[in-house]
Amino acid sequence: MSEDSYQIAYLRERKARLLAEQLLDDKSRDLYDKVLELESTVLQLKTAQSQLLHAEKMASIGQLVAGVAHELNSPLGFCRSNLETLRFYSNKLELLDQWIVQSLAAGTLNAQSYQGYCQELNVAYSIADNKDLIADIVYGLDRIASIVSGLMLFSDESRHTSQLINLTQLTEQAVGMSLGSVQSELRLSVQLADCLPIYGSAAELLQMMLNLMSNAAQACSPDGQIRVMGWTEATSVKLSIHNDGPCIEPAHLSKIFDPFFTTKPIGQGSGLGLSIVAGIVKRHQGTITVSSTAEAGTEFLIQFPVA
Repeated sequence: MSEDSYQIAYLRERKARLLAEQLLDDKSRDLYDKVLELESTVLQLKTAQSQLLHAEKMASIGQLVAGVAHELNSPLGFCRSNLETLRFYSNKLELLDQWIVQSLAAGTLNAQSYQGYCQELNVAYSIADNKDLIADIVYGLDRIASIVSGLMLFSDESRHTSQLINLTQLTEQAVGMSLGSVQSELRLSVQLADCLPIYGSAAELLQMMLNLMSNAAQACSPDGQIRVMGWTEATSVKLSIHNDGPCIEPAHLSKIFDPFFTTKPIGQGSGLGLSIVAGIVKRHQGTITVSSTAEAGTEFLIQFPVA
């Protein structure tokens, strides 16, 4: 090969190499831009997911607040009514006290007149009824305290850390907090072992139960039935939430825990409630299964490692 031919070949090769380097540089730049674009998209999706989860939680809390307000009004109502009755009885006792003082001053007090005035005021019945009224007030205040205690789980940061929990108490709180948001004709059966010990986050487990109770109530007819059962079995704690509403389509069973999957009309559900439940169960090393038939209804069965 002559020197000129060698020079031409060298220049051609150099030009090709420069073009290849330029092309590689362009492709690298394009790839880098695509990576940045992808990272931005992922960030947007994470933000959207966070917003949707927040919206779902706020919707759940909104529904919960409505139910809790209803549930608080009931014990508050009969506590107030009982206190009014106690005030009425107290006024009677004041009248009796004044009558005794006046009778003593006049020297007319005797057993017969005392018994007669007590019968006129119906004092014996008032005293006997006081015990029942006070017992009902104590029950109502305990009920309110239980509901408030459940609400405090959402604001107490320490409750978000893993700790030893009696799932029985937590489930009873969730059921109580849910009562106000379910149809009044709905029948509710709760059968729980005295102690269902597991390790976990009280706030998350309460959220799980509230979501499952809400889901069961929405699935039932107004006069339907929800059955909640909890028991221990070998090394597991098991929790069953059953409703007698329409069965879930077989094609939907495998998708029921997927985010955004819902069979509800547009605007009536985000499809995140059960996916949040599944996430909470998974974080607690548990499992959740669902079975549904026209004859037996629908059952969500949750299993956690026993503490």
